[in-house]
Amino acid sequence: MAKQEKCSLIAYLESFDLQPNVENDLLKNALTQLINKQSEQKVLHDLCSGFRDLAIAQNISKDGLALYTQLQKPNFSSDFARSFNLWI
Repeated sequence: MAKQEKCSLIAYLESFDLQPNVENDLLKNALTQLINKQSEQKVLHDLCSGFRDLAIAQNISKDGLALYTQLQKPNFSSDFARSFNLWI
């Protein structure tokens, strides 16, 4: 992953100010992991997993649901490249 992509994800996540403490803690944890150079895929997986658990329990805010939905949208260029590499 390019450094610019990781920085843009950090900036994107920093643009959210989620009110429920649980959601805000998930977001802060993800930002800390990204800043500490953890794998973006793992960080996004863990973040989505946390939001999914909140959604299943129906304890997710409107803003949290909007972020979760946005994170779940496919990134065709990245996803296709990863799947193509599996076949080689």
